[in-house]
Amino acid sequence: TIIGIDLYYNSHNNIFSENEVFIKGNDNYIYGMGVLGYYTGHNAPNGQGASNNQFIDNKISLEGTYYITGIIVGDESRDTLIKNNVIDARATNVTYGVTLEMSHKSTVESNDITLSSDLIYGLQAYASDENIIVGNDFNLKAKKIYGIAFNSNNNNVSNNRMVANSTGENLTFRELDSIKGENSGMLLCGNATGNIVEGNNITSTYGYAINVDALASGNVISDNY
Repeated sequence: TIIGIDLYYNSHNNIFSENEVFIKGNDNYIYGMGVLGYYTGHNAPNGQGASNNQFIDNKISLEGTYYITGIIVGDESRDTLIKNNVIDARATNVTYGVTLEMSHKSTVESNDITLSSDLIYGLQAYASDENIIVGNDFNLKAKKIYGIAFNSNNNNVSNNRMVANSTGENLTFRELDSIKGENSGMLLCGNATGNIVEGNNITSTYGYAINVDALASGNVISDNY
């Protein structure tokens, strides 16, 4: 694993601003920047975890083989701000722009995200609730693309612009993500509920602009175009 800048455990009120992260390598897992509050799947002791950390005005350029993530916010992280970053990432197999994984109350705002790979998740929120995802610009090119995919609750996803240039070709590698790769500008899946998706500009060359699966309920989807 190669990581540009990472914040681990019991970390609060840090600001990472105006950094330039460039990584090019053959390691299977490459991460640009990120924060992890505690061991994945465990509850942090009271007062620990990670909170009120900020990633602002950074430039992240990543190139690799199997898996790349621009910015990741992990378990037991709360109130993280990801704003005005430029992420340019490409991997042979899987590329994520921003990953919210079992974190809560993140704000992802006004980021410029350009990705190229066989499989792309522009932003994925896995078991990550009460996030604000607003005003981001996604330019994505792959065989299969999810612009924004989440199986989480009470998120506000608004005024994002997305261009998803997908070929729809089959993948030739084994997928490990719990949200299997298909094509959709946005995906609400699992038991996703209480989410607001509005005012997003979505151009998708293959598949649905917005896909809500059968298990998701109680979401508001309006004024997207």
